[in-house]
Amino acid sequence: MPVDLLFELEYLLSDLAGAPVKPRGYSYNSDRGELCIEVSEPAEARICIPLRQCRGLQGPRLERCIAKALAQEGPWTRSLEQQLRGLLEGKR
Repeated sequence: MPVDLLFELEYLLSDLAGAPVKPRGYSYNSDRGELCIEVSEPAEARICIPLRQCRGLQGPRLERCIAKALAQEGPWTRSLEQQLRGLLEGKR
């Protein structure tokens, strides 16, 4: 089943931030195991977190791996929360 990763990211990031967050794109560096998310709201930003468990995957498998990993609490959760708080505080 295909995953709409931008929808999943919007839901997750908005939940973590406690405010609407609009991702407009993402990229995954398989060599470094790093996910970067381009955000347009609440401010233009690029948020990057380590997500090593998806290394070596591509296409739909990569999208499913990212969605599954982010749905579970992990070290990236705190990193995302901190970066999102910084975006929200910078907008005030």
